[in-house]
Amino acid sequence: MVTEALNRRLNILQSSGTCPSDLLDVIRLLVAHANETDLFKKELRSQPFTSPVQEPQTQQQVQQRAQQEMPVVQYPEDMQQCAFRARENILMAAESSLRSYVANLKNVNDIATAASSKKLREIKKCISEEMKAFQERVIQGTVEEMEIELDSLRMKWLETIDKEVSRVKEEIHQMGIGLRKELRNMAEGYGDFMAKGFKLINLGQFEEIHKLRADSVLAAGRLELVEKQIVPQMEIEALRERIKMIEMRMEKILGCSLKS
Repeated sequence: MVTEALNRRLNILQSSGTCPSDLLDVIRLLVAHANETDLFKKELRSQPFTSPVQEPQTQQQVQQRAQQEMPVVQYPEDMQQCAFRARENILMAAESSLRSYVANLKNVNDIATAASSKKLREIKKCISEEMKAFQERVIQGTVEEMEIELDSLRMKWLETIDKEVSRVKEEIHQMGIGLRKELRNMAEGYGDFMAKGFKLINLGQFEEIHKLRADSVLAAGRLELVEKQIVPQMEIEALRERIKMIEMRMEKILGCSLKS
């Protein structure tokens, strides 16, 4: 039946929850009107048509009284046939009205479906834009945090390198000062030794000369040992070049960090 199909469609719309409330109220009214029309049509078809014509005896009495007052009017058709035709016309009109309501309800359903589809597309677009914005915010926040952490690690590394270079410079400086003192002491001792040697030669004390010679050999051995222990000049120059390279790299890193 058409009304059953309409009721099923209405139940589907109500359970789906996609139809707006105002449009759903209009559809309920149309379906209720269609149900009432179908019920009225069933009642008309199930009940026999009761003609307003009175009983034969009463009709005859009425006709007799009417004949006394006015002339008898002859009807071209039988009243029962007119009533049957009127009943059929009412049923046809009711069926036509029901079909019209069904067509209107179908149009309303199509409009509701289109509106729901449009609304779903808008919701999908809005959700997609919100997800994209959320993703951009999260990624941007993560990138900023990583940049801050990298800058902190880079500054700590630069401070560590600076301290290490300063320590190496200080060690080299202290080593140079110690070597200078040692060489100065050795030069002074050698000068004293030579002066004492010349003095002994002039005095003719040969035993003291042999002793001084032995001391001279011992001092020469000590000097050779000290020279072996002293860092060669080439190694010192290479170490200075490495320090210069480290300082240049530090300046580049500081320049990059200031630009970023």
